[in-house]
Amino acid sequence: ALVIIVGLGLGGFGIANEKRWGYVLAVVAAVLQLGALVAIFGFDVFRGTIIINLIFDAALVALLLHPMSRDYQRIQFRHESALWRTDDRPFIVEFFHPGSIYSRPVSINEFSGSYAQRIPFVRTFFDYADLRLPGRLPGSLEYAGFRLLYHLNDPKRWDEVVSFLGASYFRAVGRNQRYGGSARGLALDSGGPGPEEFPDFVEFWLGKPEAGAKTITFHALLDSPSVAGAYTFVLTPGDEMIMDVQSTLFFRTRVANVGLAPLTSMFWFG
Repeated sequence: ALVIIVGLGLGGFGIANEKRWGYVLAVVAAVLQLGALVAIFGFDVFRGTIIINLIFDAALVALLLHPMSRDYQRIQFRHESALWRTDDRPFIVEFFHPGSIYSRPVSINEFSGSYAQRIPFVRTFFDYADLRLPGRLPGSLEYAGFRLLYHLNDPKRWDEVVSFLGASYFRAVGRNQRYGGSARGLALDSGGPGPEEFPDFVEFWLGKPEAGAKTITFHALLDSPSVAGAYTFVLTPGDEMIMDVQSTLFFRTRVANVGLAPLTSMFWFG
């Protein structure tokens, strides 16, 4: 049991930090846990709450072993292609490739006091390992999200400080910290009798920081069938990550429950 717990924990840590070994370790630990449940409980595994654990473990194994998931984990951003890396700026930006469960395109722009411009998808920004790709990717392809890096723990190393990937999810860390729960831009109808609605951040505008800046500002457009929203984030890395967020929401329909500044919803109620 201890081996499985350690394996799942380390595997999750590796996946969260985009390490390929984390994916392999998580698969092995999930398969071991699935086998352990069946070996210990036998046919009783299909009774009570044990079946819930079994379904979760089976779904985890299926997701991790799915060819699309395996292929997606092999696509890595080339660090030398990061936005602003050659401009001697305190922050740089790396982008996430679309694919797997991240199929919603996200438009990304950069701006300064004198210009604003779209950042097009560039195939050569990514290392595809030995994956077979079509000769040409669609010209309309966009990124799935982005992450900001900063000299947080070591002046000679770029550390990820915030990541936006999937729906309106984002997460941030302070100095000498590890990722924990994610936050969301907005929650709609969570924990109610009907289905929950998940708005998406569909476009970002990244403000190019001045040399020596301690903060970075970026804007986001949130969208869903029931609401549209304009967000401004001001990020200040340090011992404690400070993120000032301002938002204006425009509701298209009546919503029963609205969650402001929600955290990860990976539970039934809380």
